[in-house]
Amino acid sequence: MTRVKKLKITTIGDNLVYEEGHGQSGLSLLLELIDARGKPRKVVLDTGDNKEALMHNMKFLRLNIRDIDAIVLSHGHLDHTAATVEVVKAAGGLKVYGHPHTFIQRFIKRKGKRSDNIGVPKGQGIAEIERLGERSCSPLSLPR
Repeated sequence: MTRVKKLKITTIGDNLVYEEGHGQSGLSLLLELIDARGKPRKVVLDTGDNKEALMHNMKFLRLNIRDIDAIVLSHGHLDHTAATVEVVKAAGGLKVYGHPHTFIQRFIKRKGKRSDNIGVPKGQGIAEIERLGERSCSPLSLPR
């Protein structure tokens, strides 16, 4: 287990709006930490449910996307994974980590209605992430 000496959490996207940021029903956080060896790290935890809002908020918050070390996806619902490809692309390639089941299909079925996709949105899958360059990797599992 790796210890963290210091942690700063910045909300990139959620359902609240401050100043000129854009709200969304999804979640995205920037975790800035100093690891046990004193090395600074930046990790995006989840990528929200709205690509345009997330990228706008990153610019509004003046986040240097190229300084991000990785993306961690907490789970495979569309409100946490909608802008993964855009963040990887803007960073020039990133490692993406998640549970092995992050990218399985998920649907909600209501009686008398058609099934709706609640999983990772189309265009945000493993194949699209891997196409972005050699620094990208398949979301397989969190490192030990």
